[in-house]
Amino acid sequence: MREFEIHTASPENLRDLSLLWLEFIQDDIGSDLNIVPNKENAERWIKFVRSLMHKNRGAIKYATLSGEIVGYVLYRWEENVLILYKRKGTILDLYVKRSYRGKGIGTKLLEEALNDLKRRGLDFVQLNVIASNEMAINLYKKFGFEEYFKVMRRDF
Repeated sequence: MREFEIHTASPENLRDLSLLWLEFIQDDIGSDLNIVPNKENAERWIKFVRSLMHKNRGAIKYATLSGEIVGYVLYRWEENVLILYKRKGTILDLYVKRSYRGKGIGTKLLEEALNDLKRRGLDFVQLNVIASNEMAINLYKKFGFEEYFKVMRRDF
């Protein structure tokens, strides 16, 4: 396999990245499948990410292989209206296309995001992961993430 490359997204990349986001939200392993995968939501996602970038509150790193986008990580850092003891970053999305998993792409994307967040002087990073997504949980544990919160849910 050829070597993949990691890039920092600009607003001009968001349309292409939204196609991968649509794939992510339909992934039964990594997503909670609660977001409707339609054009309207893709446009809302683009607007949200563009706003993070414009306000210097978030970024996307993405991986390409032979010109194809094969994965991305979306993350943000927070400026809070309240005075906090610690500054927080959040990994919002980490997704690699199924056929490219297990090749180190997710590892490199997460590493790049964490390095960027650390350079910004944050004290900790958090993320949410589906409890049954063992591959992602193992990746996060490899980077020192530990279970901190439990989110409980009840369906009607």
